Formats: sequence, structure tokens, C-alpha cells
Amino acid sequence: MTAVQAGEVAPSSEARPGALCLIRADDKLVITKEIITQKLSLPGGVIEAGETAPQAAQRETWEETGMVVEVGQILGYTDTAVVFDCIGQSDLLVYAPDNHLGGHTLPIWVAPHYGIETSGAMLIAPERVDSSQYRFPKQWSQITSFFHQASSQPTRTVTDLMQIAPWTNQVELHWMATVQTWVTALPDWLGKLTSGILLMGNTFSSPIVAMIIFPFLFVWLSRQVALKLFFSMAFTSIVCLLLQQALASPRPYVYLPTLQKITDYGYSLPSVLTAILTCAGFLLWQERDRIEWPHWLSVLLGITAWQFLAQFYAGNAFLTDMWLGGILGMIVAWNIYQLEQRTEFDFNRLLNGYPLWLGLFGIDVVLTFMWPTPEFRAWSAVLFAVSVGMWLAKDHHREFTIRYAAIVAIAMVVGYQLMVGLSSLVTSSGSWSLLTYILKYLVVATIFMTGYFGIEVSKLTSRLQRITTKKIDA
Repeated sequence: MTAVQAGEVAPSSEARPGALCLIRADDKLVITKEIITQKLSLPGGVIEAGETAPQAAQRETWEETGMVVEVGQILGYTDTAVVFDCIGQSDLLVYAPDNHLGGHTLPIWVAPHYGIETSGAMLIAPERVDSSQYRFPKQWSQITSFFHQASSQPTRTVTDLMQIAPWTNQVELHWMATVQTWVTALPDWLGKLTSGILLMGNTFSSPIVAMIIFPFLFVWLSRQVALKLFFSMAFTSIVCLLLQQALASPRPYVYLPTLQKITDYGYSLPSVLTAILTCAGFLLWQERDRIEWPHWLSVLLGITAWQFLAQFYAGNAFLTDMWLGGILGMIVAWNIYQLEQRTEFDFNRLLNGYPLWLGLFGIDVVLTFMWPTPEFRAWSAVLFAVSVGMWLAKDHHREFTIRYAAIVAIAMVVGYQLMVGLSSLVTSSGSWSLLTYILKYLVVATIFMTGYFGIEVSKLTSRLQRITTKKIDA
């Protein structure tokens, strides 16, 4: 193999659309976990216009791992990329404890694309990785053969990074470790039961839970209240996600990986779930006279407290993150209440029209261009479907019954799972993986809008024909 200097292009006969960095240290391999495909991959990506393969490998490695590397010789070629031997410009910093795959977690939360492209990175022995876990399974044997030719570099091992955390977070990290140690010390069956019950509180952040609950809100509450709750949920989520990207505050397990009890990624200040639940609680309290079920407040407070404990126990969020999320939720709820009291415009009418939703969609699209995180992309898909649905339906809507709500909820969950299954078949393609990820939420939102507003094909066709006729006449 010949060395490739920065600025030099691989021979045209060996040209590939992508460039990868193979980084070897202590007879282990640096590998990343992709968010969209949920697969393992070498740091690297597509070679952009005006860029050489070595430059692409260096840039992509920095974006995905935060590591600055020197690109050395070409180790070989796969069907999709040229693989370079890369050496970090400083010792590789790794955590001492093994993760669930038997590798050592790398602290990459400072990487520009952390939470956007990659959810984590590790240093792991190649034999511990099954080919099915790699994004391109048929290429794994090639990668392992390249590994044995690569240069090795030293590592620097740390047990945790608690000393660089803010002092308030250091206190909370000690509390988290103490609680987890206490649960572990219980009798085996009791410890597993306690841990399982606590961790179940994290399920309230699952999209499937929202799909199941939300249609029934249109039965138990008025249409207007349900729409207001959905708008507040969307607005609060987008604001929280914006602040998370701006503040870039790591989750607890970043400082102490052994704390992590569930698979998660990204930043946590402020907590999105706590903000949504707090905002919903205050909005429902304002509408309490319309709610017939007497125990709704107790249930909502119980869920909020449960997820509070669950996120803390799982090492998913600091208490500070959740307190600030709660404060943000209260601020959003208060401002929505103030908007409803203003006489110069009808907020309830705005909720039933498409301009408000289209405006929120536009804001999210701008944020998606700035930070193309999966969460911003998901909200773009949902808000697009809602905007189109509001535009087509206007004042037409179908009243929900318990039976009809159950049908809509089942249809959304089935549609979501079908898209999840489809996405698992296209993990080798970044473009198709991204498309199926966005379509997953677009399909769910479209099913709900179609079900709630009762948009029938004949009515949709008729409305589109009227619009076309007006344009022709004009």
C-alpha cells in the first residue's frame, strides 16, 4: 500500500463515493453507533464536492467522534469507500469499564455531529463485533483484514470524568451511583423488580405511548383542549430541543458510563419529557371544569414523578435538567393561557387553521437545517402532515368514540412498526435510512389526521379539483 498525503486523490480506477478512517489502539478498533441506521460503522462518510478522500476521512472523523486524526496510507477499498489508516494527534481517551458489547466507551459528546449522526463511539476488539451489527455486513471481513495492517496508537484510560462536571452535577452523580448501588444490593429478585419498575417510567417518552394515548384525549377532552395540548407539546419539544443544542449539556452517563441503564443519546438540558408533562398539567388544570374524571390530576402527578425518578435512576438526566424542563413547561403553559385571554385575535380559531401549524413547521424546518437531529426531523414530518390536514379539512372533523379512537391508535402503531421493519431492510443506504425514518413519523401523523378529520378520498379529490379549476379560470 502506498501512503496518501493530504490533498492527494485516490486513483480513478479505485474511486469510491466515501472515505473511512480505521483507527487502531491497544489491538482494538474505534467504531461509531449511527442514530438513523442503529448500526455500527467506521468513522467516515461521503466525499463532498471539491474535497479529496483523505480530507473527507479527516473531516468526517472529527464531526462524528471529535477526534483530530492524521490520515495515513490506504489500507484498502470496499464497494462504497476507501479505507485509510488514521492516527489521532493525541492519545485516545477511553473509559475503563466495559460497555454492554465488551468495548470501552469514548467520550465524544464534544463532536459536532454527536446526537445528529452518531449516538456514541467505542474502542472494541473486532472479534467482539458480529457482522450483522455492522452497517455493511458483507464488508466486515474486509474491515477486520484491514485492521491487522493498521498502525497502533496508545490510549489513556479514565474511570470517569466526574471531576470536569459542574459541582452540582458531581453531587447528583454521587447520588445516582448510590441509588443504583442500593438497588443492586437488594435480593436478586427484589433488585430486578425495583429496577424494572423504575425504568418503566422512561417508556412515557416512547412515540408508541403517545400514539396510544393521544387519540383518546379527543374522546375524554374537548376537541379544542386536545388540539391545545398537542400544540403545546410540539412547541415545548421544539424549544427544549433548541436549548439542548445551544447549551450542549451532557447527560449524566457521559461522566460515568456505568450509570447508563437505557439506550439513549444527545443532550438533556432541559428535559423534554418533564417540560411536556408539566406544560400539559398546567393546561389541564386551567380546563379542570371540563374534565369529568375525578382522578386525572393524581394520575398525571404520578406519571410526572415516575418519569422524574426513572430518568434520574437510569443516568439519563440530572435533577437540574428536569427542574429546568418543568419551569420551561410552566412558562409555555402560562403564555398559551395569556394568548387565550387576549381579545385582538382568536387563539382557538388559530388552532383549527393551518397557518399556525404551518408557521411552527417552518420554524422547525429552519432549526432542522441548523441542527439536523432526528428529533427535529421527526417534528418536521409530523407538523407537515398536520398542516396539510388542517388545510384540507378546514372545519370538517369527525367526532371520536372510544371504539374509533382505539382503531386510530392501532392503525398508527401498526403503521409505525411497519416503517420500523422497512427501515431495518435499508440500513446499508444512508439516504434510504433517512427517508424511512422521516416517513415513519409522516405516516403516523397522516393516519391520525385522516382518521380524526375523516378526510375521504372523494372529498380530497373534489377539493383539489376545485383548486385546479380556480387556477385555470384565473
